[in-house]
Amino acid sequence: VPLLAVEPLDPQRDAELCATADGLLQQLDGYDAVIVISINAVAMGLVRAAQYWPQWPPQPRWYAIGTATAEALRQWGIDAIAPAQGMYSEALLAQPELQQMHGHRVLIIRGIGGRETLATHLRERGAIVDYAECYRRVEPILDDAARAALARPVDAICVNSAETLTNLWNNLSARDQSRVCRQALVVPSQRVGDQAAALGFQHVIVAANAGTPATLAALATLTKRQ
Repeated sequence: VPLLAVEPLDPQRDAELCATADGLLQQLDGYDAVIVISINAVAMGLVRAAQYWPQWPPQPRWYAIGTATAEALRQWGIDAIAPAQGMYSEALLAQPELQQMHGHRVLIIRGIGGRETLATHLRERGAIVDYAECYRRVEPILDDAARAALARPVDAICVNSAETLTNLWNNLSARDQSRVCRQALVVPSQRVGDQAAALGFQHVIVAANAGTPATLAALATLTKRQ
């Protein structure tokens, strides 16, 4: 059941955001590092950047949140550094070369809003951080069949992000929330696991990351328990 949708910026409604993103992307060679948050950031951010860069500049150094995002960047001819373990900001922040950032300029390509963890820590380390926001995440409108599927008894539910978990919760009735909380829930990180526990989920399984192999491995532990 799709619980998160992505929309490109609207040239009219988002004219100011478009102008800001395009202005920053035109200055790629002035940054020491560019961090791309997701596959969606690749798809919608690189399209904008490619208008100004038929060939990518030798500077900056590129970073990706997750190996899937790094692979998407490779399709654009960009070799990006991505943590081998952990598809989240904290894993990237542990990279040795991102510890001493005094005076370094960093561009983060992402959707509108989202976590401030990366920018906050990099600024604490001395970096100058800008955002090129190239899309927005929205909660899709579910039809009756999708809502019924959410409430159907299952052995496990898998969510890939905190926003997905929030949207799942918002699409359940109070009665279904109480019952679903007793089902196993696979989450992509401890942070999302803590959010699930706060909602009342009683059997939370924290996968290594949001990727399919990690999700399958988490489901396998559930099978062994049963």
